[in-house]
Amino acid sequence: MLYTIPWVEGPDGLSLPFALKTKYGHLVFAFIDGGGTGEELFTALAETLRKDFTFKLASIAADSPDELDSLLHSHLPAMKFTVVSEGTALFFEVFYEFSAGNLRVIF
Repeated sequence: MLYTIPWVEGPDGLSLPFALKTKYGHLVFAFIDGGGTGEELFTALAETLRKDFTFKLASIAADSPDELDSLLHSHLPAMKFTVVSEGTALFFEVFYEFSAGNLRVIF
């Protein structure tokens, strides 16, 4: 399965998944590629970045949400985050809150 993940690039070679800081901790959203579900979120996230950062979309192949979680954490071992993959119960809970305007984002 191919997942689309919001990604950030910045100064000094910074390149990592966009982690939204919320009441749940830092969340990295992963969308099943081609579903179009994340368009509203992608637009909102891109607008939060400073001018010296670039918002991109990364495509990552994984057989399951668990494998995607392992792949991302193996490349970013020092970063603490939760991967919220489309199709999981956590995704539906958190994305529903976001869509309803009830997800508290902490800046």
